[in-house]
Amino acid sequence: MEELKEEDPEKYQVQFAKFVRAGVDSDDLEDLYKKVHAAIRADPAPQKKERSKPADAGKRWKTPKQGYEARKAALKVKLAEVTA
Repeated sequence: MEELKEEDPEKYQVQFAKFVRAGVDSDDLEDLYKKVHAAIRADPAPQKKERSKPADAGKRWKTPKQGYEARKAALKVKLAEVTA
C-alpha cells in the first residue's frame, strides 16, 4: 500500500479509494483488523439486514410453464394454421 502510494499516487487513489474516504492509512490496518476480529468473536451471528423490494418485481423473462391441456390446445391451433 505504501509502495503504490509512493510510486503511482493516481493508481493508489483509485485502488484504495474507500480506505482514503474512511481515513484509514496503511499503519492503521493492523489495528483495524484486530478490532474487527474482536467484534466478530464477541457476536459471531450475522446481522439481519432489511431487504428492499426489487424495482421491477412483476417483470418475468421466462414464460411460465403450461399444463398438459394448454400445450395440447396450442398444438391443435398450430396444426390448424399449418393445414389451412
